[in-house]
Amino acid sequence: MNPSFKIQATEINNETAQLFAEAGPMGISLAILDTSNCFRAVVTYSFTKRMNEPELAEELHQILQNESILQKQYTKTHLFWSFAESILVPTELFSPDTNNNMLNLIYGDANQGIIKSDFLYKYSLHNIYRIPEKTQEYFTNKFPYATQTHQYTALVNRNFKAGNHLYCIFFSNSLTLMLWKEGKLQVIQNFEYSNPEDAA
Repeated sequence: MNPSFKIQATEINNETAQLFAEAGPMGISLAILDTSNCFRAVVTYSFTKRMNEPELAEELHQILQNESILQKQYTKTHLFWSFAESILVPTELFSPDTNNNMLNLIYGDANQGIIKSDFLYKYSLHNIYRIPEKTQEYFTNKFPYATQTHQYTALVNRNFKAGNHLYCIFFSNSLTLMLWKEGKLQVIQNFEYSNPEDAA
């Protein structure tokens, strides 16, 4: 598979640079950041069709094996998951024993996988999310020491200016929306679409 976008500096000091990767059903994006906070490489693989979990895991596995910038070692690796099965739960309702049941209640139990959670300390929330097992296995084997978090966690934990804000991240077949109103999070969710009119 060929990347849909790739730009890379001729020289990268891998021993001091950091690798950032975002992976999900819409594809994988990679960026290398050097010590002067300058991006030295940006690579994107976009998946145009909806794949089942084994197909998705195999596609991501091939990219992990063949993409040249992933064959190097970096000082730090940060992995952001962008799978849509994610819910924000107040701390007082959070319990590891019920995480799977809560995800199944919202998204159904057709897809199984690894249940993970991130704590958003500023808002006293837990982000509970599910990663397909084989995908998790491939990435953990490739990046055993990477920090892992969910895209929603990273977005919500940003510092926001006062006022009302709508943030949109567009992918080839889905978009993620985050709405803040008067300093409070109203919604963060991923929506699939088939054509631009659906997105609008």
